[in-house]
This record gives sequence, structure tokens and C-alpha cells, in this order.
Amino acid sequence: MYDKCPKKFQYLKVTKQVKPGTSEHLEYGNKVHKCISDYLSGISDNIMPDLQNKKAFFDMIRDNVRGGDCFYEEQVCLDTDLKQVSWFSKQAWMRGILDVFIDYGNEGVVLDWKTGKQREGNDQLLFYAALVMSIRPKINTVRTEFVWLGPNTITSRVYIRDQLPVMWREIMGKVNSVEESIREDVWVPKPSYLCRFCEAYDICEDRQG
Repeated sequence: MYDKCPKKFQYLKVTKQVKPGTSEHLEYGNKVHKCISDYLSGISDNIMPDLQNKKAFFDMIRDNVRGGDCFYEEQVCLDTDLKQVSWFSKQAWMRGILDVFIDYGNEGVVLDWKTGKQREGNDQLLFYAALVMSIRPKINTVRTEFVWLGPNTITSRVYIRDQLPVMWREIMGKVNSVEESIREDVWVPKPSYLCRFCEAYDICEDRQG
């Protein structure tokens, strides 16, 4: 969120002058995530109509889990030393939710369901891989994937443990930018056509449109 618009980040995460929206798209995304999680974990055999054409793909994932430990909607939380702590720990510093995480011992796989339009950018894939290698010291290779359910495509990246220091430096660069904005109380707006969909539209003086 900060990269897209620091001003929006300020309104939602720092001053909390507005609350995250419950748009139709967000509600649909949450519904999709729950449906897939329930199906893959065996809680339910039902798949919502919009996902019926993906059933073979989900079945393939269930079959490939064999030989690995699988976790759905896995909450991962780290402290400032990059050590895992509980989600609501007072030492919590960085959080992430893995839609699907499969631990094969030496290799990890992370799938992230996407219901919107396919976009460029792999920061989230790198972040997930860094989280996995931080909480699973035996995992040396992580494959992370965006599964774009609309266009039915996949964006995939592979990371190895030797890259982890560089990965965390890249992540920390972004964290430092946020901390600098907080410290200096400077939030550079990035007005665009997306402003009209922003929760802070009504109070933001820098909005477009």
C-alpha cells in the first residue's frame, strides 16, 4: 500500500482517520479464499460456481501435497530479530498470511490466490519466500506463485537461501522508507485514477478526479 500511495498508508495505517473499505471486490476475494481453503483442507467438498472450472487445478494441488506438510491461510509473524512469534505477540513486527504453504523439508511452495486483474510486480512473492526461509531453517528453496484466477495464469518465482540476506535488505529498504515517513511526518501523495476507489477519497486534498 505504501508504494502505491504513502498518503493512503498514512490515513489507513498511521492516523487511522479512515477504516479499510469493505468493497464488493474485497468481499468477493475473501469469499474465494475461504472457499478454496475449505476445499483444499477437506472441510468442504463444495466449490462456488465461479471456481468450478478450476476444480481440476485444485485437485492437482491436493494430490501434489503428498509427501509434504500443507498449511492453509497460515499466519506468520516475526519480531525485529526475524524470529517467529505468535500473531498477537507484543513483539510482533512483521506479519504475512500464506494462502497455501507446503513444506517438503528442503523445499517450500507458497501459492497466493489473486482475484483481480493481473499486475506486474514481485515484491510480495519475495516477501513470502523470505518469511518461509526465516521460519523454516531447513528449507533452502522456495517457489512462490501468484495464481491469477481470472485470466487463469500463474506468476512464479524461485528463491534460494543464499539470496536471503539480499532479500531482507530489499524488504528493509521499503520498511525504512515507511519509518522515515513516520519519523518526518512526510507522506507524498500519488494521485491517480485509482483515487476514486480509495477509502480516503472524501478527506484527501490531493485526490485526483
